[in-house]
Amino acid sequence: MQHRFDSGNKEQGIMTTATLAQPVNLRQLLESGWKSKSVKQEIRDNFLRKLADGDVLYPGIVGYDHTVIPEINIALLAGHDMKRKREIL
Repeated sequence: MQHRFDSGNKEQGIMTTATLAQPVNLRQLLESGWKSKSVKQEIRDNFLRKLADGDVLYPGIVGYDHTVIPEINIALLAGHDMKRKREIL
């Protein structure tokens, strides 16, 4: 991928902001090294990144720390399929 840097202070050579050149067609996208991922793989990769960074994994979810959350974490790590169970009334 090509990188273009805009220097805030050209005399001193200090780079203050960075902008990535975006591909404008499929050829440029493929030449940049981009690889397609399934949604399942994208979710797993994001989970692993958040885990490694120490981020909150499920903000706003309260009360499932010792029951549901560990099961979801294991399923994501193992690459299991997860289906939502329908509630039967």
